[in-house]
Amino acid sequence: MRRKAGLFNPAKSPVEAENPENCHRAELTIGNEDRFEDLFFQISTNLVGLTAQKMTSEIKNQLKMIVDYYGVDRGCLWAFSDDGMKLRIVSEYSTKSVTPIETQFIFDNIPWLFEKLYTNEPVIFNQSTHPPLLRENRNQYGRAEMGFNAYLSLPLTFHQKTIGVLSLDSISFRDIWPTEVIDQLRQLGELLSRAMIKGKEQKKFRELFEFEKTLSEISSKFANLGAKDVDKHIEKGLGQIGNLLNSDQVAYFETGYDLGTNEILPVLYSWANSGVNPIPRYKNLLAEFPWICSQLSKGQTVRFSKPKELPDDASIDKSSIRSTETKSQVSVPISVGGPVVGAINVLTVKRYRSWPDEIIPRLRLLGGVFANALMRKRKELEAERINKENNELFEFEKLLSRISSKFANLPAEYIDTEIERGLERIGKFLNADRVNHLNLDLDTTLPHQKPWLNLWVDKNIAPLPEEFDPFVKYPWVCSQLVKGKSLYFSNIEDIPMDGEIDKKTMRAVGTKSFVSVPISIGGPIVSAISVVSLNAHRVWPKGIIPRLRLVGEVFANALNHKKKEIVAANAFNEIKKLKSQIEADVNYLREEVDLKYDHHNMIGQSDAFQSMISKIHQIAVTNTTVLISGETGTGKELVARAIHANSQRKNRPMVTVNCAALSTQLIESELFGHEIGAFSGARQKRIGRFELANGNTLFLDEIGELPLKSQAKLLRVLQEGEFERIGSSNTIKVDVRIIAATNRNLENEVKSGRFRQDLWYRLNIFPIEMPPLRFRKEDIPLLSDYFTRKFSKKMGKTIRKIPVRVMETLQTYHWPGNIRELKNMLERAVIHTQGDALQLYTPLASIQGIPDQAPKDHTLDKIKRKYILQILEETQWRIEGPKGAALILGIHPSTLRSRMRKLKIQ
Repeated sequence: MRRKAGLFNPAKSPVEAENPENCHRAELTIGNEDRFEDLFFQISTNLVGLTAQKMTSEIKNQLKMIVDYYGVDRGCLWAFSDDGMKLRIVSEYSTKSVTPIETQFIFDNIPWLFEKLYTNEPVIFNQSTHPPLLRENRNQYGRAEMGFNAYLSLPLTFHQKTIGVLSLDSISFRDIWPTEVIDQLRQLGELLSRAMIKGKEQKKFRELFEFEKTLSEISSKFANLGAKDVDKHIEKGLGQIGNLLNSDQVAYFETGYDLGTNEILPVLYSWANSGVNPIPRYKNLLAEFPWICSQLSKGQTVRFSKPKELPDDASIDKSSIRSTETKSQVSVPISVGGPVVGAINVLTVKRYRSWPDEIIPRLRLLGGVFANALMRKRKELEAERINKENNELFEFEKLLSRISSKFANLPAEYIDTEIERGLERIGKFLNADRVNHLNLDLDTTLPHQKPWLNLWVDKNIAPLPEEFDPFVKYPWVCSQLVKGKSLYFSNIEDIPMDGEIDKKTMRAVGTKSFVSVPISIGGPIVSAISVVSLNAHRVWPKGIIPRLRLVGEVFANALNHKKKEIVAANAFNEIKKLKSQIEADVNYLREEVDLKYDHHNMIGQSDAFQSMISKIHQIAVTNTTVLISGETGTGKELVARAIHANSQRKNRPMVTVNCAALSTQLIESELFGHEIGAFSGARQKRIGRFELANGNTLFLDEIGELPLKSQAKLLRVLQEGEFERIGSSNTIKVDVRIIAATNRNLENEVKSGRFRQDLWYRLNIFPIEMPPLRFRKEDIPLLSDYFTRKFSKKMGKTIRKIPVRVMETLQTYHWPGNIRELKNMLERAVIHTQGDALQLYTPLASIQGIPDQAPKDHTLDKIKRKYILQILEETQWRIEGPKGAALILGIHPSTLRSRMRKLKIQ
């Protein structure tokens, strides 16, 4: 039975007719052209619009159609690798159970086959026609065990480049493959070539898309990434790239660009696939890979599929590559708008592979992301370091400021102790083990001088022996310090050869790092501050030298001050003795003068006046609150000014507030101030008298006129020393001494509810009662003479005397207006007087009627006598001493005895 057209034909060929012994030999006949066109059309239709995922399975279906159409036993579609060195199977279809075919062939094993296919020449095996060639290459080609009698390898090309092979195998036939069949297969191969290219391009596009997507994900993670997270994200990114490129190792290198060189530095970051050894951390990459490093430094990409592709100049590199079993590698240099700053390397150790051009710019982009992140990391770390260093220096300066402030007005006997405390604080702040204050100005004429002025040693460190002489043990260091040179060593091995003795000593005592700063006081070097680390090498903060010099100058000045005080101590003691003797001689005279004529326009010699002056001197030197009471015109403000003038606050003028002169609405604003808008009309901020008097004295005149609401706020200031402005919640603390004055009886005011009892107790700590002028009649001549001369000079008159009758009139008048009334009356008299004798303008009796005479048993002398007797009985007649009557009465003991004799008190 004959086969149909287009199928295998069992009819004998001419060769079989001539050679009857080959009766089993068959031949492939050519089918009907219409049938082939149908096949061609169907295959071309099936391969249109396929995705890369479906392309492989669909190609296998088309192979089945081709195998069935030509009646062969197997059809295979092969693809060349990018470098043309490998041929791997893409799809296979067989009609029966046949021996499996190898899935990959390498150029080195069958170069004759690759060379024929590269030249677009079919490779045909027919057992009868080419037995020698078949036998010669059978073992190499792996066909000895397969049993095929006929084989055709037809090259597939695209744009004149061989991209793959279509192979057909037959067991049944021995002599087939006529030219017409090969031409048909070429047409079908062109369809398969396009399908392969399309699938390859789709796969390549998909891989590049995944690559781009991965790069985008990696890059996005580095946006605003903190310095501490950069390293782990770079290593994670290398792993993602390694997995995506199906490589075994990925590494990122850096150059020494920041160090002024383009040499490749050791590996910073690397990734290795599971089961693969990590990239060695070479100490010197340039020595191991000189040619590759030179190419990368020039900005040239290095890539090879096999190490033998490298040039002969790379012999050292090849040797290093073989030692690491690297098979393929691509190294891309990285630059960021300038010279090369690093390189990214991708390697395989399990297989050879090619590196397409498309991955180079993408690896360069990824490397740029890493480089930028590392640059940002270094800048951030540097900024953190600088910020930390600045903070440390700021804290160090605060420490030095606190240390320096301790020496203001510090007594000489505490200077050494305070210096040692300062050295301890410096040592602990700098985490040092020893801080020395070395004496470089030894005076051999003075005994007991030591080279160490002051020392501090950490409690865990053994102190230096007492006989340790720094000038002997550290000759080079001391010589440099004397010359004014500061020394800064993080490692003592950096000390020059001239300091071998010093280094030997430092090794013996364990010194690893130190800084020494010479100190001068406007002239030669007098001392040095040394900070020493024994436990570890230290990099001392920048700026430590001028700051140590500053605190050293404070120490030196303090010691210089101490030295001067010691030299002047004896002379000072002598002066002190003489001063004490002179003061003892003049104290009595000064007291007597002060009692009769005060230097603050206070005039008098009466007992009441002297008692008042004594109380002023007694209370002035304290900060105690004073309450001055008395009738109008007795001079309460003069007493307040006298107290202030003799107090420690006398350098500033006393602040005065007349409580009776201000309205109830304005008194608080006057005393405590107000903020803008605190009340209607408050258009600007006002500073109150309390705030103005901070550190000063505040005189509150007519305190009895203060409203109850303001009394409560005043009490808070007196008790706590703080208040708030009107309209503000901010508390203001003040240090104010209060002197209050009133012409009212505040005790009665308290009883009547017009004055706060707690405020009265607070004000009445030290009361001073101003005697009225009618109780000071012996002071009237002094006061009259003073006012007469004052007004005469002011008015240009010459009044030389006050007639006796005028003086008697003045002394007999009861003066309800007290000294103020006397002053005003005398001013009118001076205006009226014509001549040199004072004349009264108006008779005093006509001004105001004389009140009824007091009973004779209430004369001033009797009142004085009764009061002194009462005090003497309370003190058990003790006159002197801390519990004596003289102290209670506020007069000198000799004055008290004189009064007792005058009043006949025995």
